[in-house]
Amino acid sequence: MIGVVLLISSGTTAQSLNHDIIILDDVTDHHELHPEYDKLLEQINLTDNPWQGVQITHVKITELSHNPESSYTLSKTRWWLGNEFDRKDEMDGLHQFLDSLKSSENTSQSIRSHSSIYRPLVRLLNRLATSGAEERELIIYSNLMENDAVSFYDSSTFSRLRNEPQKVQKLLEKQGVFSPLDGINVYFVFAPTTRNEDQQFTVVASFFSSFLESYGASVHVQSGLSLTP
Repeated sequence: MIGVVLLISSGTTAQSLNHDIIILDDVTDHHELHPEYDKLLEQINLTDNPWQGVQITHVKITELSHNPESSYTLSKTRWWLGNEFDRKDEMDGLHQFLDSLKSSENTSQSIRSHSSIYRPLVRLLNRLATSGAEERELIIYSNLMENDAVSFYDSSTFSRLRNEPQKVQKLLEKQGVFSPLDGINVYFVFAPTTRNEDQQFTVVASFFSSFLESYGASVHVQSGLSLTP
């Protein structure tokens, strides 16, 4: 199945969005951090400004390159034209949607033999590149250890990540190429728990940061979500 999208909307178009947010959640390994939905809503100031247009899309990283998507959209509305009771219902729907994502996290995370990160990253960032939203953000909760046609767990490949990153980039680009990503903020969120994890993530995050920045994206490496104003 290429994608199943749950879309709850009030006639919103990309041009009427303040925020178009995609969350990639790695469930192929046990990680300390999961998507921080309450913090996300706080940082986009949705409580103080509930009339803004926001779309949040959630996609799991698994051993497959195509996975179901879930999405919820709040239409952008002028406060003097909006209905407070209707908006409260829409906000309640958003919180119910996020609660359902939290519940699914408890049952989906497990050690898996492969982890397809690159191809979903290409597909979703290229989608954001076509969005007319004022702010376009992709947040990925992962150690970024690609383990698909190209495997970062292979010692020779990991050595190239350190010393010849352009060669690894060319290998990955055979699977898909990014569109220009100017104006898109990408957040790599991961909290290593061991020295080995820390060393791996430092190398891989640096590689992907340079890779995406070469296409125009702004990349932020974090141990906890903090959106750039």
